[in-house]
Amino acid sequence: LRTTELIVDVWKGDDYKEFVETKRMTVEENWEWADFQYTFTKDGKYKFAVHNKDEVYMQTGYISITYE
Repeated sequence: LRTTELIVDVWKGDDYKEFVETKRMTVEENWEWADFQYTFTKDGKYKFAVHNKDEVYMQTGYISITYE
């Protein structure tokens, strides 16, 4: 990962403009990957934007949640 911290911004909505929260996690610089748990409390489309400790963009992931 080449960083010691991941910063994950969570956005929600059809256009992903509703900011939900920022999660920070400590990681080891030599790790090749990292994962984390996230609890969804509402249906919707979510975007996770990941940055390193210097706030340099790394990756984005998308997921849709539907509760029955």
